[in-house]
Amino acid sequence: MFRIFRLFRIFRFLYCLLSYSLLIHTMAISETLVPTDQEQQLARTSSRLLSRGGIELHVGDPTHQGEFVLVPTRVAQMFTHILVQIAQGKAVTIVPNEAMLTTQDAADFLSVSRPFLIKLLGEHNVLIQKVGNWRKIPFTEVQRLKEILQTDSRAALTELAKLDQELGLE
Repeated sequence: MFRIFRLFRIFRFLYCLLSYSLLIHTMAISETLVPTDQEQQLARTSSRLLSRGGIELHVGDPTHQGEFVLVPTRVAQMFTHILVQIAQGKAVTIVPNEAMLTTQDAADFLSVSRPFLIKLLGEHNVLIQKVGNWRKIPFTEVQRLKEILQTDSRAALTELAKLDQELGLE
């Protein structure tokens, strides 16, 4: 009886995590780019060219013919990753590591509810700043919470698989 109850709790936890992950993220930190069909097609072509490697990426303004900027390799790789996301029709938001997120922005990023995030902040002793009535959370702390949630999720899946084997539910 205890195993079935424990199995149910793990299943409910996983269901909550998976249902939250289906939400669409929009963050007030910076503008979110939602690609049009034309932008998706252009991004698909550009990402294929850039992913070949060995290509120097020069960015310039067509109205100023001789002026170009050579983009560092790591930035070009990041740019390629962004193009791949756009090609797949996914929204893209760039958030600096030094950004301070509101609890709602952090909850949206983690795909959890704001009350659940508040609970996590207390459980994991996350450093927050109070600005008036607002809580601000460093983006690096939100990334740390994301890693914790992913680790917990993997552990729960492993436990669920073990219980399945013990109960012969495979």
